[in-house]
Amino acid sequence: MSGALSRKSVQVETFKMRFLTFLILGFFIPVLNAAAPLIDLQLTEEEKNWLENNPIIQFTGDPNWLPFEAFDENQVYIGIVSEHLQIIEQRLGIKFNKIPTKNWTESVNLAKAGRVGILSETDDSDLKSHLLFSQS
Repeated sequence: MSGALSRKSVQVETFKMRFLTFLILGFFIPVLNAAAPLIDLQLTEEEKNWLENNPIIQFTGDPNWLPFEAFDENQVYIGIVSEHLQIIEQRLGIKFNKIPTKNWTESVNLAKAGRVGILSETDDSDLKSHLLFSQS
């Protein structure tokens, strides 16, 4: 039984890596260049099924890192990353449940505890021992 769980865990982690790479390459880079054409989304059946079965993804970021991201006084997620997430939601038909935090440490702890599926972060982070990062 543990072998099946281990294989399933590897499959889930592999999908997460592909999904994050897809987010970065498919959305963030073209959005930075307004002249870039929208890319044709070529998802595998597995990716389509995963998105269909996971229409809401838990997300948090740095609550005080403007202009990139922050939670305002009403706990609304704002900034450049927020705008990108809106585009991703529209293109994929999913919703990011943006979880407000008081500080970056709280955001990181939510990610380490598995309470968020995506955390805005850079790939040169000291969190590599706790989180998976996409390869570009």
